[in-house]
This record gives sequence, structure tokens and C-alpha cells, in this order.
Amino acid sequence: MIVDPLPVARYVAEHFGWAEPSAMTYVADGAMGRVWRLTAGGESYAVKELYWGRDAPAEDAAVARQVRFCEVARAAGVAAPANLMTSSGGYVIGLPPALGGRLVRAYEWVQGRPITSFDVGGAVWAGGGVWAGRTEAVIEGLAVPADDQAVDPWFCRAPSPDAWEKLARRCAEQNQPWADRLQRTIPEFVALADLVGAPDAAELIVTHTDFQPQNVLVDGDGRFVLLDWDDSGPSTRRRALGRLLNDWHLRGATVDRAGIRRTMRSYRAAGGTAYVTEVADFGDSICGYLNYVYGQAELSLDQSQPDDLRVDAGRRLPDLLDPLPPSTYEAAITAAS
Repeated sequence: MIVDPLPVARYVAEHFGWAEPSAMTYVADGAMGRVWRLTAGGESYAVKELYWGRDAPAEDAAVARQVRFCEVARAAGVAAPANLMTSSGGYVIGLPPALGGRLVRAYEWVQGRPITSFDVGGAVWAGGGVWAGRTEAVIEGLAVPADDQAVDPWFCRAPSPDAWEKLARRCAEQNQPWADRLQRTIPEFVALADLVGAPDAAELIVTHTDFQPQNVLVDGDGRFVLLDWDDSGPSTRRRALGRLLNDWHLRGATVDRAGIRRTMRSYRAAGGTAYVTEVADFGDSICGYLNYVYGQAELSLDQSQPDDLRVDAGRRLPDLLDPLPPSTYEAAITAAS
């Protein structure tokens, strides 16, 4: 992890061709990495410290494909930060071991505030849902072909019952305070996973895959800006729409029916063609949730990880062990029809 940001800032600025940096300050943590604001020559840049450990050339090939998709969406009117290139024409650099060894990317800095749970039920949240429906339709309408890209297993393959049982035993052996609750929740996890199949290969297009409120900023002009295109990849229109409705309009067991109807009207008006008709259409959300719970539990046990990451993962777990019942998804389907 980056622990001394200014030397890192100098290294990053040199490789991206920026002026001498004056500061690099922590902004936020996400599932994919930690975001910093780097200030150099009176300009600000968003620098993401990536959590995965592939080498820079291998990562650059995958990132270049994501960047092309983002740029096509930007050209179609989707507000998103520009991806910034290194001086050598790539998008990813590897920090030397003395600076932590992480991979790093950079983006245009967008001055704004995130949409948070404090906005739920208010005008910003309602406006964001309408914008999200329209934007999802625009992204879907691009029909960027998946070509040879495989669907990320994160979104289509949930942990097996045996894997859950083994994980629960490990959590109990390490005296995690929520281990018993995890064990009791396994049947619900398995029942949810049984409702989800693999997406239809004939329907695959490239999608954002993580179009949730936490990845949206409201800038100074009140414009909504979609962040974090790092996970963009193949899915179907139905599953992308299901993911959008899940992330914006399902809060616990509460279904925001009015919000779903607003989002769907905006989606249809912008040319969106998908329908959610079965629980499997929420498959990206369901598999993503189950894999996230499993990953956070594993992270809390992994002694090779930094203490703060392990502790934070353990603190998140109790709030994650409350899966939505199928009836919640069925109510969302009714509202969207």
C-alpha cells in the first residue's frame, strides 16, 4: 500500500508527463482500488492505486479495451472522466517496490460530490435515478460487441455450498464474531444462487457492470458523472438493467416502486429495450453480492493483507449477512413491468 504519497506523486507525475507535484491526498477506497487526488502545476488528477497485482504490460492490454468502451460512451454523451495516458502511450504504470509496488492509473479530476445514502428519497436521488435510466439506455444502444471477452465469473458464478461451509469453518476457527451467523445464512445464499444461470452468450454486449450510486458524482453544475469503468465487460441488456434497478431502488427488503417506475420511463424514452421478467435477470447483482460477501470474509482471515483492510472487511460482514429474499426481486419485476 502507498504509505508515503509525495514520492509516489513525483514518480507518477514523471511517467504521465505532469508538472512537479505539490501534494497527493487520499480521497476514497473502492472495491478496485484506492483513489488519490494529485495536484501538480495548478492542475488536479485522480490517481487510482489498484489492488490487484498483475504486471503493468498485461494490465495495460485489458485497460486499453475498457478505455475504448468508455470513450465511445463519452462520445455518445455519457458524462465520465477522461482516461489519462502515460508519456509512453499506455494507461498503467507499476510503482517500484520501494514505493509499494502497486499498479497505478490516472484520470481527469472531476470536482463534485458523491451521491450518498443521505440523498435517498430526495431530489438528487430521484434525479439520479432518472438520469441513470437514460444513461443505461444510451450505453445499451452502443451495442459494443463482447467479441472474445469472457463474462467475469464474479457476475455469473457464485460460491458453491461446499466452499461456503469450508469458509464458515475457517471463520469459526479464527473466532470471527459473526461466524455463527454466516453459517446460519448459508442456506439462503445457496437458494439465491440456484435462481441464477449463466447469461445467454448470444445476447452479450459490453456494459459498465458497476452502475451504482456510489460510482456517481454530482459536479458543480448539477451534472451527474459516471465513474469507475474499470470493471466494464460483457453482460446482457436484461442483466445490466436488473443490476441498475437493484443498485438504485432496492434498499434492504424495501422496494422503491415509484423510483423504479421513474427510471423505467426514462430508460424507455431513451430507447432502452430490455425487460426484467425473472429473478435470474438480477443475476449480476446476486452473484456479485455473494462473491463480495465471500471475498470480504476471506479478506478478514488473510494474514498476508494489511491490518486495516482485514479489520475493515470484518467490520463490514455483519451488515452483509442479510440477503434479499426472492420476493423482493419479484416485487421489483412487477414495478418495472
